[in-house]
Amino acid sequence: MKYENIKAGDIVYIQHTVNRGFRRSANFWLPVAVERITPKQFQVNGNKYKKENGLLVGDRYYSRAPYRCLNLGDSYYQGEPITDETKQYKAYIKALKQMKEINEMSETINKHIDTDCEQLSEIHKKIQEAHKLINEYIEKMEF
Repeated sequence: MKYENIKAGDIVYIQHTVNRGFRRSANFWLPVAVERITPKQFQVNGNKYKKENGLLVGDRYYSRAPYRCLNLGDSYYQGEPITDETKQYKAYIKALKQMKEINEMSETINKHIDTDCEQLSEIHKKIQEAHKLINEYIEKMEF
């Protein structure tokens, strides 16, 4: 059994997905603590997993990442080992928040732009450029 000796408080890794629009998402392996155990199962984030293989109890798709607990170093996709991706996750979330703030500023400026005011129009263009750069940065992030 893979998790035969697991105890409450032990750390396992679960894939967390951040969606950011139509078919755009990023996945991160994040550490979570085991909440409780039974003879055949353990609980993480309110979900029960099998001690035998780490699969979510009741999962009919067997082994899809969000439905599986893994340990550091276990391989998942194309044999790559699982690593703690907390730093990347936090950076991604921060970049998404910045992009949202830029969108909101751009919309506010857009509502107040007078067609005769070239300066506001230039500011609006700069904000759109910054938004584009942050979006490109997020796309290039390696996870």
